[in-house]
Amino acid sequence: MKTNTIDASPAGRQGHSGALAVCVAGALVGFSLAALVALTTWQMRHAGHGGLLVGANVLAFALGVWLPGPLNAYLIECFYRKRLFYGAAAVLIASGLASGLAGTVAEILALRMVQGGAAAVALLALGTLANDLSSSTRRTRTDTLLSWFRRIALPCGLGVGAWLPGAVGANLAFVFSLVPAACAMLVVAPVHVPFRAPLRRRRCSCDRFWLPRALPLVLNLLPAAAAAGLFFGTVTQPSEYGCMAIGCLLGVWCERVALAGADERAQIGSGLLMMAAGTLLYAHGATAAAILSLLLLGAGIGQVMSRFLLYFLKLPGHCQRATAQHTYMLTGETGLALGYAAACGGVSTCWGILTLVGFALALYVWVAHPWFVKHRDRDFKFREV
Repeated sequence: MKTNTIDASPAGRQGHSGALAVCVAGALVGFSLAALVALTTWQMRHAGHGGLLVGANVLAFALGVWLPGPLNAYLIECFYRKRLFYGAAAVLIASGLASGLAGTVAEILALRMVQGGAAAVALLALGTLANDLSSSTRRTRTDTLLSWFRRIALPCGLGVGAWLPGAVGANLAFVFSLVPAACAMLVVAPVHVPFRAPLRRRRCSCDRFWLPRALPLVLNLLPAAAAAGLFFGTVTQPSEYGCMAIGCLLGVWCERVALAGADERAQIGSGLLMMAAGTLLYAHGATAAAILSLLLLGAGIGQVMSRFLLYFLKLPGHCQRATAQHTYMLTGETGLALGYAAACGGVSTCWGILTLVGFALALYVWVAHPWFVKHRDRDFKFREV
């Protein structure tokens, strides 16, 4: 690959349409990643492996997400970002197809780590492209849109991944699950981005990888994401995942309309309370209550994750946006994986989620938000998005 990086943000309609195309590509990649989670979980259970090994499958992916982190700045600043995305997506597709042929636990776990690393690089490249294709005043909006696209794709991908083995068989299931990732490459292909000469970068650094000063936000987001992962690991029916996807769409409405002028604490607090209420209704067992619970959980998860993204974006100083974004992504993926693995290991869904949500809410109200108000780098205005 040639060494070049992106110059300034293209202005006007072309830049906005390109940023939207990148958001769609992010959703397609997220869809394939979620489908692979469901498929590899089914694969290991079908092979007779216990809950601990099934959980290790998800944790291996989360570990892989962390591995390329120190190289992020070097990769982004020294290579064409579109080509970087193509390469990472190709590795993701190849390793996903190989997962369908894997015969041992070691092979499955190794491939899941490769998929995690490829996913991290692909999403990093897409996030950077989205920012480069947006004007400086619209980048927060673009980041939020990309995040919502991926969030809605998560339950959709899990649902399709749970449905595919019974519909098309094990071998074809892995092929179909990776079609969206291949389509993402086609979606990004016509996007035009200007380039400039490469920067000199150290091979390894924390730039575009980890923001140490965001640790209080990380500790707050982790249990909230784990609560979401715990529920995702409990649900088995595609229809239930579909209800959660609809709930995520309702979360967009809550954020943009119902709570548009609310205090920032109300945004995350109401989302966590919706997650708790949805969990209690789901434990009730009635069909109508289950549907309402899934809608509440989808809306609550979407709103909490979206609001935390804004906290991460408002915290860093100059030229640290990408680092904050990646820190947020790492925390969210790790929390989801921990929760999903705990569900595979047999942790009680109801009490586990309520405990995690209660802890996250208390930590937010008494620790994270007061700390953020003192340490934020930018004016904190939710109406920006």
